[in-house]
Amino acid sequence: MTRSHLAALLSLILATLALAGPSQAQGCPPGQPCEIAEGEYRFELPRNGGGAMPVIVHFHGAANSAAAVLRTRSIVDPALDRGYAFIALQGLVQPGRNFTNWSVRDGRRPMRDEAAFARAAVAHLGQYVPLDPERVYLTGFSRGASAIWDIACHDPAGFAGFSTVAGAFWDPLPEACAEPVRLSHYHGWEDATVPLEGRHFGRGDLIGQGDVYAGLRILRETAGLQTHLAQTTSRIGDMLCKSWADGDLSFCLHPGGHRPPDGWMAHAIDGFEGVPEDRAQR
Repeated sequence: MTRSHLAALLSLILATLALAGPSQAQGCPPGQPCEIAEGEYRFELPRNGGGAMPVIVHFHGAANSAAAVLRTRSIVDPALDRGYAFIALQGLVQPGRNFTNWSVRDGRRPMRDEAAFARAAVAHLGQYVPLDPERVYLTGFSRGASAIWDIACHDPAGFAGFSTVAGAFWDPLPEACAEPVRLSHYHGWEDATVPLEGRHFGRGDLIGQGDVYAGLRILRETAGLQTHLAQTTSRIGDMLCKSWADGDLSFCLHPGGHRPPDGWMAHAIDGFEGVPEDRAQR
């Protein structure tokens, strides 16, 4: 099924469910756990939302939680202020581990289809909140960002764009991706948890974080670019950014470590909405 067909199907589902009205929807209060077959999520809504709202679906970092994400107002509030519904997905605890994580293509058996989980959470929330299925965006940090890179590469249907911080492909890197996507990536120059060049660890160094630069090259080649040279370069606050494919692909470095840069979510939304850099929110 193509991305356009899946978006049309999701639109029909959301419209049908919305007609049932809140009294017939199996909803849950904002900020509280919402349990669906695929997992758990929490959400918040903009105060002045009108009509079908665009959606941010966020993947937290390893050993974190959806509840903690909603307490991180520097991530949530910029989305709400721009009229976006905000969904924070909850990772799963790996067998034999005591912390939450996401299934990524790192050579280990996946716990869950994370793309299907994201779609299911949007469809569930759409039972009682009007959402725009053409404007569903995925954002994530660290291991959650890696899950998003996998989705963007292998199963992007139904998602309009992606923005990630401090996490990319794990080894083995894909040879190619399914189709060109809109993705912005942000990384700290001093990140030692997920180094830009990648790192290997575990038994026999069999598990490894991929090289971010190599991952970006795969995305550029999937977009059919004839050159790897950036179309634009810019400085936004303390970030140095490059972009390709008319802004659909962008990469920003900040001087910090393993953390989101200041103003990340607002800048990511600018990219989703195609706001020119000279008018982007700082």
